[in-house]
Amino acid sequence: MLAHMKIGSLAWWIWAILAGLMVWGLTGQMLAREAAMALAVLQAMGSLLAHRSLRHFPTQLRVAYALWMAVSLVPPLFVMYWILAAGTTARVLTGYCAMARLLLLLPWNRSVRLSWRRIGIIAFHPPIQGSVVSGLPL
Repeated sequence: MLAHMKIGSLAWWIWAILAGLMVWGLTGQMLAREAAMALAVLQAMGSLLAHRSLRHFPTQLRVAYALWMAVSLVPPLFVMYWILAAGTTARVLTGYCAMARLLLLLPWNRSVRLSWRRIGIIAFHPPIQGSVVSGLPL
């Protein structure tokens, strides 16, 4: 049932640690927020170094995540931190990654024209094993 989550993988554990740090950061602990930011940046940089391209979808996801977190640390934009914490926790617990679905809406991440039907498929298709880029029926 939850085979798509890959709980034993390093990637899942990194997301789980990030979720834990972010939830801890919601209590006002700046150390947790800073540690989450550092881990997000390390994850993005590691993916960039390994794949050497922003066209690589998992790299786009990690870079977008780190950028969203950086912006969310600006006090007036703290609501973005709450959104990211909720999304990361959902990703860890269910395998559904809302940010990946948002990135699929960008023109360079799809080969077909965007329609309301395709937006619905992207948004509401259950989590899948593997990459959403190749795994969703678009």
